[in-house]
Amino acid sequence: MQATIAHRHTPSSPSLAMEKGTYRMRVDQGSPSKLRHLRLQEGNASQASTYHKRMPAVIVLLVLAIAFCFGSAVYLFNKGWVAHSHRPQSIKSNNSSSEPLSVKVVEFDRESGNAATDNVTKYLSYLPHSGFHNQRIAFENALIMARILNRTLLVPPVRLGIGTLTYYPFDHLYELVALSGKDGLGHCANASSWKRLPVECTDYYDYTMVPWNWLSNISSITSAQPTIQRWNMSDAWLADFLAVLPNDTFFIKDSRPYQYRFVDADPLDMPSARFEEVISMSLLSQLPHRLIQVGTLFGSSRLRLRHARNLEHRTLVRQSMTFTNEILLGLAESIRLKMGGEYVAVHIRVGDGAFERKAAKNVRAIWWRLVQEILNVNKEEALKVERAFGKSNFSSVPAIPTDPVALRTPHPPLPPLPSSILPRVLCRRPRHQDPLLAHFNVPLFISTDVQDPASHVLLRRFFDAFPCTFVLSDFIEEVQSLGRLQSGYDGLMLKDFILSFLDAVIAGKAHQVVGTDGSTFSQFLQDVLWRQYKGWNIVQRG
Repeated sequence: MQATIAHRHTPSSPSLAMEKGTYRMRVDQGSPSKLRHLRLQEGNASQASTYHKRMPAVIVLLVLAIAFCFGSAVYLFNKGWVAHSHRPQSIKSNNSSSEPLSVKVVEFDRESGNAATDNVTKYLSYLPHSGFHNQRIAFENALIMARILNRTLLVPPVRLGIGTLTYYPFDHLYELVALSGKDGLGHCANASSWKRLPVECTDYYDYTMVPWNWLSNISSITSAQPTIQRWNMSDAWLADFLAVLPNDTFFIKDSRPYQYRFVDADPLDMPSARFEEVISMSLLSQLPHRLIQVGTLFGSSRLRLRHARNLEHRTLVRQSMTFTNEILLGLAESIRLKMGGEYVAVHIRVGDGAFERKAAKNVRAIWWRLVQEILNVNKEEALKVERAFGKSNFSSVPAIPTDPVALRTPHPPLPPLPSSILPRVLCRRPRHQDPLLAHFNVPLFISTDVQDPASHVLLRRFFDAFPCTFVLSDFIEEVQSLGRLQSGYDGLMLKDFILSFLDAVIAGKAHQVVGTDGSTFSQFLQDVLWRQYKGWNIVQRG
């Protein structure tokens, strides 16, 4: 536990180091050149006399200077300058005045659920971790598993921000998740009232939490599946609110992320190259324990389902994850109209890990799928355009692998793009006049994890080839409107935490969209969002 707490409060910025007492003020000790000059004049009695007469005045001036510096430092510190980076940023309008936009507090119902809390109800709980889409996949699996086991699911909220919890073996992750809530930390919401940010507030502004039903319409699932929202992940909450004690809990403790797979049939005939062991859910359903506590449930193939009714339920669960938040849909519709009503989109992930190492290959594959498969530009012409705008010397077309899973779920044919689409906002460059480049006049929306997409060397080909290329930051009015939203849970402004969802909805509303191979964001965007917004069947993996 001590190691966990220390990890939670590790300083993450220079300002934190200052707040925790490691900051030291240094006072100028004087110029060595001036001291040497004084020593050279010691032989001159009159100058020495003058020197001694002036020393008191010099000392007084030094004392006054030190007092001034110290007073300035105290003033800045009392004004909270040190803790500035940890405060909610003020919301400014885009007009010339500095009047803040009105704040809209988003209240979340933390007590919502449709299950009884008596002494006989049986529950299923799991440990969420990692980024949003990993949490989403785990939540999907938990909903399906709870239905098969006929247990009430304890649903943790979505954790958003840079303070996501990395996967750890069960015992360590169990402690981290128990400490992840913000109950009892309401005083952290107003950092301006503190001269120093309290140590327990170190990561308060790094993350926030929202309930799943705020992002997606899961009512059709939860109406048939008993659930209870669990914002407090501690053992004390289990005991106080559900009367569940540790000796009435069956723990399934994993030590590796892909240790256990859960199956709805005989596990002996279901080997897996990824998972090490299989657990039969029919055996779990016979457990008398009030609570089954599972570790990680991340992984699209975590559940191996064979029964038709379970497969049908999985389809309904995955479809219900579509973003239906009215705020996001309204802003996406406004942006869609500004881009001319029809556009194509790409999701480009290049900023971390394997995606950074494979960036050049992935970006080129996205380019070719967009140009050849969506815009129907022939190979020869596409290669010429790539050489011209990609500033490359490629002599052949890259091999674009097919997606057999998506091919198993075909969708109706798309209507052709209009021959001319005129955005209501200015394009970055004049539209192409050459008939051979007419395809590239279509508006293009880029969803990406790159901070400055227009200056990224690998993304330049898109901005150069498509005159009407847009990114989320181009739509200032819509982005700023998100800046009005304040969480009723922890008092944080929600904009920075939900921008990526708006990004996804805009891309999902496109005529067609191309994603990054291996990205869970791209898979969700192409397999679920885009298809659901078109009214088509989703693609299911795993």
